[in-house]
Amino acid sequence: LEDTERPTWLLETKAGDPGPLGSSLGGTPYLEPGEAWPTCKTCREAMPLVAQVALSSRREAPNHGLLQLFHCQRCGPYRDDAQSMLLR
Repeated sequence: LEDTERPTWLLETKAGDPGPLGSSLGGTPYLEPGEAWPTCKTCREAMPLVAQVALSSRREAPNHGLLQLFHCQRCGPYRDDAQSMLLR
């Protein structure tokens, strides 16, 4: 199994508001001023935020920026492609 080993991150949650640039599971994502909320390419509905990770909190990652994952609750469970998900 060693040849399939990959680096991973353990996400630890804390109570309270992380702020717009903090790490969170769900909630409101950071969006640039004027940036539209991400929508599903299949149904065109707004996709909820699954997770936002502040890369500055990860010693293995670059020291700035955000990693965000959005996933369509309407189409996601029924599709096996990337049309109902956005990772950026």
